[in-house]
Amino acid sequence: MKPSVIYHYKHIKRYREILHVLTKHGFGYLLETLHVNINSIPFWRKAEITEPAAATAERLRMVLEELGPTFIKLGQLLSTRPELLPPAYIHQLEQLQDKVTPEPFQAIQATIEQELGKPLAIIFKEFDPVPIATASIGQVHHGILTDGKAVAVKVQRAHIAEKIQADLDILIDVAHFLESRFSWARQYRLIGLAEEFADTIRDELDYTAEAANAARLKENLGDFHHILIPEIYKQYSTRKVLVMEYLSGQKLGTESVWENISPKAIARELMAAFLKQIMEDGFFHADLHPGNIQITSDGHIVLMDFGMMGRIDEVFREQLLLLFIKGYSKDSDGVANLIIRLGTSDTPVDKAALRRDVYTLLDKYYSRTLDQIRIGPVFQEIIKIAVKHHIHIPREMVMVSRSSLLLESLVERLDPTLDWVTALQPLIRKLIQHRFDPSRLMKKAKDYTVNTATSLAEIPDMLQQVLRRIEEGKVQLTIEHLYFEEFMQKTGRLGNRLSFSLIIASIIIGTSLIAQKSADSFLWRLPISELGFIIAVMMGLWLIISIIRSGKL
Repeated sequence: MKPSVIYHYKHIKRYREILHVLTKHGFGYLLETLHVNINSIPFWRKAEITEPAAATAERLRMVLEELGPTFIKLGQLLSTRPELLPPAYIHQLEQLQDKVTPEPFQAIQATIEQELGKPLAIIFKEFDPVPIATASIGQVHHGILTDGKAVAVKVQRAHIAEKIQADLDILIDVAHFLESRFSWARQYRLIGLAEEFADTIRDELDYTAEAANAARLKENLGDFHHILIPEIYKQYSTRKVLVMEYLSGQKLGTESVWENISPKAIARELMAAFLKQIMEDGFFHADLHPGNIQITSDGHIVLMDFGMMGRIDEVFREQLLLLFIKGYSKDSDGVANLIIRLGTSDTPVDKAALRRDVYTLLDKYYSRTLDQIRIGPVFQEIIKIAVKHHIHIPREMVMVSRSSLLLESLVERLDPTLDWVTALQPLIRKLIQHRFDPSRLMKKAKDYTVNTATSLAEIPDMLQQVLRRIEEGKVQLTIEHLYFEEFMQKTGRLGNRLSFSLIIASIIIGTSLIAQKSADSFLWRLPISELGFIIAVMMGLWLIISIIRSGKL
């Protein structure tokens, strides 16, 4: 029997929609390649292919756009992972856009009043029913509070959280299915990727988290007087409603925005703020595309949308700084060691082969000038090398890579001559001084001594516990079977079919006894025996058809 991918039967309708879209765009063959038994889905009918002429990458983009917000965001995330997909697919996924119609104003009003517990008219003096921005998860309206403050009100679409959660359940199911059957899926750790993606989306669905992110970023960037973060009105903000200060500005693509402002100054301010977030604060805006940046008429930069933020600890920041320094000095051995330290691997790493690949990468940039080197693509190539050598790079590294790529493409439009090395030099000097500060070194030495002494003191107790367990016979040996889940699924299906066969046999025997006992039915003159035989025949035919369709007769 071919395995089925469906575990959450409560999402059966959504499964049918996804499979319908896949087959409609010509991806039905992929399901067969993955041994997905779509014939086991109730009321399933194969869709006719309507987009056979388009290229495969283009059809994939169409599929994700048609499937809605969860899959659009998945595609946007994959567009920053060139180690997973070929360039043609990356190019198509970069074009993914939310194609959504505004939510009816009645639904928006109902959400606000339900979340805030007050009628709209009591909270707002004015509220524009026409949104100023729309997206798949929520939309933004302009309003004026009763105290006269102009605000932007971000409201989540009705029932969108439930729809996204269903899609996330399905994606995690698919990841489990693929990892249980294919070695390449285990190599890429699809379950971990799916769960990380799910965590990211869930964070975006919680506007209270976004409010906290905005407040923290506003405090961290307080010294950048040309960067504005909207003030959040927490008393009017919940998981589904976010009320923030309204800052009027123009998008970067607008030509008139540069009439009184230098684009080079904007580029340098953005670069400096981003580097501070990464290297000093360890808390950074991870979605800095042009749509989330506006320029005011007096030359201020307005940052928006704080649902996707990155977090990196001090150890990771130090390793990132060392990676940059060793890469700049063409130290291939040092870069290879840092890649191993940054990631994890289930198998021994061929360090010599890794060092050769790193050297080839660094040598490619040897003759280029600083303004010709783009750190975002370099990060992506490092991640690609790590994946090649079965080193799993942490999520934080991927987010830094993605953010660098987004910022760099933006800065390049504003100031093509600006390079990372020039921008990083003052920060590197500051970080090196901080790293080798005598008081910091003394504190680290003290902490190391205390931790080492504590660990050494615990060794006798730990050894005694192990020996006691061995003496009492309580030592447990855990054996993990890689295909145990598949075995249990097959056993379950076998049990279901046996039970079904027993029910059919019971119906036949029961109706035969009834027919032998009396020619007439004892229940309202109904032909019980005939009906029983008909039901048994229909159930038997259904059982036979399901066995034939599964391909295992």
